[in-house]
Amino acid sequence: MPIVPDDFEAGVRIIVPHAGSYFASLLYAGGRCDLSFLAGWMDPEHYGREVPEGLREMADRLYVAIDQGDRIMVWGDGSADGVMTTAVLMEGLGWLGDRIDDVMGDVMGDVLNAEDDLFVIAYGNNVENASPKVLQLNPYGAAMDGRAGVAIAFGLLEQLNIKASLAKGNVGKTNLSGLLDLVAIGLLADPAIAMTGEHRYLVQKGIPFLQRQQDPKTSTRPGIQRMLEHCKEQGDRATDIDRGIGSRIAAMSRIQGDGRSVVELLLSQNSDRARELADLAELAHVRRRGLQREVMDEVVIQVRQLDLSMVPAIVLANAQWEVGVLGYVAEELVERYDRPVLLFNITQGLARGVARAGGRIDFRSLLQSHRGLACRIIGNPYAIDLVIRLENLALFTDSIIHQFNRLPTMEKQDWDLRVTVSELNQALSNDLKLLEPFGRCNPTPKFLVKNVWFEEVRNQKLRDRKNQVVNYIRSTFKLCDDTDQVGICGVWWGHYAEDFPSGRTDAIVHLVNNRRMKRYEVQLVGFWQKEKEDELHLINISHPSIPATPPIAPMDLITTLIGMAKYAARTGRPMPALNIPKSCEAIALIALENLGFQILQAHPPILLSHPLYGRRIPRSSLDRPSKSALSNAIRPLLLALQEAQFQEQFLFQNQSR
Repeated sequence: MPIVPDDFEAGVRIIVPHAGSYFASLLYAGGRCDLSFLAGWMDPEHYGREVPEGLREMADRLYVAIDQGDRIMVWGDGSADGVMTTAVLMEGLGWLGDRIDDVMGDVMGDVLNAEDDLFVIAYGNNVENASPKVLQLNPYGAAMDGRAGVAIAFGLLEQLNIKASLAKGNVGKTNLSGLLDLVAIGLLADPAIAMTGEHRYLVQKGIPFLQRQQDPKTSTRPGIQRMLEHCKEQGDRATDIDRGIGSRIAAMSRIQGDGRSVVELLLSQNSDRARELADLAELAHVRRRGLQREVMDEVVIQVRQLDLSMVPAIVLANAQWEVGVLGYVAEELVERYDRPVLLFNITQGLARGVARAGGRIDFRSLLQSHRGLACRIIGNPYAIDLVIRLENLALFTDSIIHQFNRLPTMEKQDWDLRVTVSELNQALSNDLKLLEPFGRCNPTPKFLVKNVWFEEVRNQKLRDRKNQVVNYIRSTFKLCDDTDQVGICGVWWGHYAEDFPSGRTDAIVHLVNNRRMKRYEVQLVGFWQKEKEDELHLINISHPSIPATPPIAPMDLITTLIGMAKYAARTGRPMPALNIPKSCEAIALIALENLGFQILQAHPPILLSHPLYGRRIPRSSLDRPSKSALSNAIRPLLLALQEAQFQEQFLFQNQSR
């Protein structure tokens, strides 16, 4: 643990007397060292709220429009914030009856020469002859002080309530507390929203109302109640950004492109219809992981052809990538390679894509000088969506990489606290709960656990609600050390059992509460290599031929190889250079043949084909290989790679003595 100053720890105990022994260390490790903010940060009743002047002005204009009988239209894009903002305004202004309607756009659809993705439009009674009055709910303008769209919507309704109380007009009042569950979901659904200030306050106020939706006796939203049931079945918590309600909403709106159904799911009082939509959202949520894995495999193939020591950012494009999962893939790449990522899908003369940097770069400000090249820039400043005309993409890419070269290196915190396995318990979990809600500017703490080993490791693919296998793997295990040899259960998403190191190692984990299993468990983030890399660097001073980076896991090599082969078969292009030991290249080609690939040319450049991945043959018309067939096909290659890495490690150890 970090050395916490005595006066800081004493101050924390006064402000949060019910906190445990880890709490002050967690605060200090996360950089929250100013005690003056702590009371309001912990308790929303002590948070000092401020209303932006721009919000008051917007409320004045909307009040006049409603009071004089104008019709209201709410327009939101398909992003999580756009969908949730639309839902909050539709319910908050629902007393208008047929005078209010909503229109859901597609976040990657029609090209608009606009930066703002949230609008409230007021029409006169005669719509055809009316001149609409447009209120742009721009969450990222200076007038709104960086508030998310859903926070602006709630503040707008608050101001309308105040005006309705002071004046006797035609403007009704809204039950604001009944909206707080939707507001909380909207703020938790976007991982790039800063979980501080007004956002943290609203989520803290909204979580108790969200929790009431779990009980059929107190639930007022059958769709949300059903989604909470799915969260529990999967061991997810509703407030978790990556696997809670927010992820299910984002999957339905982005993967299925159905923002209006999400609004209906959230607001419908028809129990059967709401549950049907919640089941569709769950299906989209699970299948999204499979699509994400497929795109990730193909993206990694391209990334490994880059010289990452020479590029400040990863900027890639492909016509085959599913645009709805590019944001998830980009976030995973940022975590893996620790640099900004821009990914694009190219279709019909447009490049539709995303920009991500783990919440550490304000892309809206960075791209200020590129607005002439990009015909649409929308979304959170730290997680934007882009639409660019194809003829401008090369110029845009060159310009943005040049601008990234001038940015300081992104700093990444490997871990917050060092603990033992026996300390991954309820006491630590209780202190973590005091820090919630987590998000950008308040990330979930990472724990370094040294000298651990893994037992009972096994992997399996996910299944959706129709019991169909999804191409997304997860491994389960028990994490043990000398303080707890029985171990704590854990999961590692997207990795095979073969990816785990043998023997003892140092691991970085999150501690989570699995509601389905009713237990605490860990989610493996990765392995801490810093000390080992420093040690290898010292050895290489006298042995420069020895590689200083750890070998890639054999199953990762095989996964990449198969992904390269699929890509080559689908596009008709030669395979990139094989990133495997020379002694294994012939066995790799045999493994591909065993998987059904036809080797058209065995020497570089390698050419191959496969009926299952051909461009003209529908995939559903052919049988995919069974799990046992896959295992038998790759087993000789897996053994050969393991043997090659063993020989390399053996040579390394003998040279370093």
